[in-house]
Amino acid sequence: MNRQIAICNNAVQQYIYGDYSLQHFNLHGIRVPCGVVHTKTKDFDPKSEQHANFVLLKKRAFSCNYRDKGLALGRLDIMTEAGMKTNPKFYALGSEFSAEVVSVGKNVKNLVPGDRVISNGNYPAEHPDARPGLPTNHGSKEFEILHFSKVVKIPDNMSWEVAAGFPIGGQTTYSMIRKLNIQPGDKVLVTSATSNTSLFAINALKKYNVEVYALSTRETFRSQLLQMGVRDVFVIDPAIRLTEQPDIVQHVRSTRKLFNVVIDPFFDIYFRPVLDLLEMGGRYTTCGMYHQHQKMNGEGNHQLTEALFQVLLKNITIYGNCLGSTQDLQKALDDYRKGDLEVIMDQVFSGNEVEAFFDRTFNSKERFGKVVYVY
Repeated sequence: MNRQIAICNNAVQQYIYGDYSLQHFNLHGIRVPCGVVHTKTKDFDPKSEQHANFVLLKKRAFSCNYRDKGLALGRLDIMTEAGMKTNPKFYALGSEFSAEVVSVGKNVKNLVPGDRVISNGNYPAEHPDARPGLPTNHGSKEFEILHFSKVVKIPDNMSWEVAAGFPIGGQTTYSMIRKLNIQPGDKVLVTSATSNTSLFAINALKKYNVEVYALSTRETFRSQLLQMGVRDVFVIDPAIRLTEQPDIVQHVRSTRKLFNVVIDPFFDIYFRPVLDLLEMGGRYTTCGMYHQHQKMNGEGNHQLTEALFQVLLKNITIYGNCLGSTQDLQKALDDYRKGDLEVIMDQVFSGNEVEAFFDRTFNSKERFGKVVYVY
């Protein structure tokens, strides 16, 4: 059987059995059923033409990215639509995973059964018959068939747990840093400092001779961010313009220097405000947006949001960034292997701890780092 961690509707009970139970967590005011769902594993024929360039994987662990929250809210709309007799009963989540190769197609030369791998979100795709970007939106499926180019091997010193929280953060931040052409002495501002992407970026920048500063709306993790090597943490009030925030004003006045570079995970929150903090000729990069579903929407310029979403999807300079290349991911893995890149882990769940996993991932204000579920 194929286990998967899924959000459900109330008709899903027939797919949950054994030691598992149907649970619930809250997502933007919605009480969401969830659980470990069991389905039949798809057949994989390594000698067939259909699977010639594919591999069968057994997941060891997975994690959800911020994008999974938007996917979950969108899928809930479909699962709960009134009057629909064919509503889907569950939807498996997960944008990142670590897995063991079980079997490989006849054309696959770089992988063998037993290899330890993670997802490769190379974008654009680097193989003609592979999908661009993340290989799956269902990373929690215990068994899954994916194109061989959409996974890469991991170092021996990387655990299943760390690996399951590595692909998006590693690939995205190394792509952004490459595009920014970071120079010695650059003054770098990282927004949303406690987001997983920003935590990866802060750690990845340690190997460069630059000054890193963090922007956050919470005082809670100041000491942790300072321990990671940032020069200062600006804890801001979102209702006040950045150029009027006391800490930032004092810093700019004392140093007489704005920022050369901004790394921003959420353009629909920070893009306009941080422009005032960039020096002439400064560089800005973004890789995502915060309001990914109507239930998450706040006030803002929706035309700007739509335009900048295209910027990141098309990798248009200033520097729009969607994931990265296989080489970006490989460089991140190499740095981890050498001890030059730390992955901040928050908490690991397993077994029937589905409600706790989703709640910690999507709702906890105490979360600092990746939350992972292990089979």
